[in-house]
Amino acid sequence: MSLKGWEWLARSIARSGQSHVFFIDAVLRPTLMALEAQGVQPVLAHSEKGAAYMADGYARVSGRPGIVAAQSVGAANRRRRCRMPGSAACRCWR
Repeated sequence: MSLKGWEWLARSIARSGQSHVFFIDAVLRPTLMALEAQGVQPVLAHSEKGAAYMADGYARVSGRPGIVAAQSVGAANRRRRCRMPGSAACRCWR
């Protein structure tokens, strides 16, 4: 069986034990649908900054990394936020 990239990403996130992914409405539509099929809840945010704060709060409360799906411009902003002292662990993917 050959997997598409979005299928692989959704399965990998689900198998890592993540229960939520925070996103803005402009990214990864097939991946978001596949995440729901895998039991991971996509959570819509108004902005990339809002999604990053939501993922940070989720990480602090759950003890697991918060995942944010954003456009490449927003990824640069998230990467800077992830390096700030006191930030919870997060993964920055493009």
